[in-house]
Amino acid sequence: MNWKLASIPPALQPALEERLARLDEQGGLIDVPHEACAADALPRVWACSDFVADACLRDRELLPWLFAERRLREPQELADFERDLESEVVSSGIEDAAFMDALRRFRRRQLVRIAWRDLAGLAGVDTVLRELSLLADVCIRAACRYAGAALAARHGAPRGSDGAPLELLVLAMGKLGGGELNFSSDIDLVFLFPEHGETGGTRPLEHEEYFARLGRRVAQLLGTVTAEGFVYRVDLRLRPFGDPGPRS
Repeated sequence: MNWKLASIPPALQPALEERLARLDEQGGLIDVPHEACAADALPRVWACSDFVADACLRDRELLPWLFAERRLREPQELADFERDLESEVVSSGIEDAAFMDALRRFRRRQLVRIAWRDLAGLAGVDTVLRELSLLADVCIRAACRYAGAALAARHGAPRGSDGAPLELLVLAMGKLGGGELNFSSDIDLVFLFPEHGETGGTRPLEHEEYFARLGRRVAQLLGTVTAEGFVYRVDLRLRPFGDPGPRS
């Protein structure tokens, strides 16, 4: 494909040309449905972001996914992120390693989509920050669901005095709490539980211990580095009362 590089600063062209050559070797955009404007923006986006270019070359399905269903044209809401995550996780299986890698692939693809829209002038700063924050929210929710299901299977599900199920409460602080997460932010979280008691399984746990284990597992699912990278670095030090407070 004849890429238009005239608008690319000369200092950035050698690395970009090498990446575009690799893309052409992989088949370029042949059989990839796309709008012309999406293809036209590719050199500029790749010149501005090593992360986006390398992610697209690493994941052969990423460009087809990006250019499908107007993903680059329209902002995403929470339900859109949840739908995409469900598709990614269901296809990966339910083992720990498979879930963790699927969550990392999902986040990387969504970061590429958000960065592409930003660099191509398709989204404003407010939209970018909002989508980055929604993305983190969805990843945290997924880790809580996965970890909670495994822990409840071993120790029983926690319930309140009225018999209603209890869930881990996650309070986001810092940039995520303000809905202004950026591309490289850590996430500052405080884990809370709503009511003391004991789980009802054959190996019951006090609610405080149950939710402490759940919080640690969520942080591990998000922060552990695998072959697919990590999801988020999680800072749990912002507990009530600081270091003397209960640890997750």
